[in-house]
Amino acid sequence: MREALGGPAPALRVIAAGPNALVYFTDRPEPLLAAEIETRHPRALAHLSRHPRIGLVLARGARGPECWYRGHRVPLGARPDPAVRDPFARRPDRELVVAGLSDLMAMPSAGDIVLYGTGAPGRSVSFIPERGAHAGPSEQEMHTFIFHPPGVRLPEAALTHPRQLYPHFRAYRSSATEAGHEARPTEPAACLAR
Repeated sequence: MREALGGPAPALRVIAAGPNALVYFTDRPEPLLAAEIETRHPRALAHLSRHPRIGLVLARGARGPECWYRGHRVPLGARPDPAVRDPFARRPDRELVVAGLSDLMAMPSAGDIVLYGTGAPGRSVSFIPERGAHAGPSEQEMHTFIFHPPGVRLPEAALTHPRQLYPHFRAYRSSATEAGHEARPTEPAACLAR
């Protein structure tokens, strides 16, 4: 990582989370945009995307997420550019993937740089030891599931986005706390696949 950024060692914090690693520059509280990262560390994002254990590199742009793949910037606009090596160009769910990546990079808690092991040359890579991973944009990871205690009822409305779960879990946690016990399941979890 440090060799990709070049120059003096920046103040960084890297959080590995399955097939993605979140990189935070810690010298200021607000997120850095890709242009600022490139000013500080020219060509670092393209260089990181060429690493054999990294598939995608994401950063925030002025108009949404910016993506690098195998050393090239990939425009995540409405239509894939046939002249650009776009890892999602042939996928029927490209629109959904791009929307998900946009949601991720719009979150203030997402790293200044998000490294994906998904799409690494030859195989997908997880940055922590685990037997299986999810949270990446591969075709095998686009189906969601929810584990919950059998007595917990999920909202009746269709769940179409993860942010719909936050109010549910806040209410569940609040009701458990008011009842005088910790909001932790004591029975086996049920699984709901969508």
